[in-house]
Amino acid sequence: MESLTAAVARSFPELAEYVVSIINFLIPMVISASVVAYFYYGGKGILSGKSSESATALRQNMLWGALILFFMISIYGIVSFLEQSILK
Repeated sequence: MESLTAAVARSFPELAEYVVSIINFLIPMVISASVVAYFYYGGKGILSGKSSESATALRQNMLWGALILFFMISIYGIVSFLEQSILK
């Protein structure tokens, strides 16, 4: 029963720290899943794309995927930098 009560936040800062720790755990997982999905669907499209229309769509999707990955990783890096420089 003690382990169950240890997980319960006793104050707002403890609750906020717990939520932040969960988010800090999930962000790299989401980025990793995005990278895997990017390469999986990119490879799948390259192997199956025969027509010029599908090649154009694949090129556009790969460009948008690369931009989204760039922004996700950049924002994560900026937030990590700010967190380390301001809060610690």
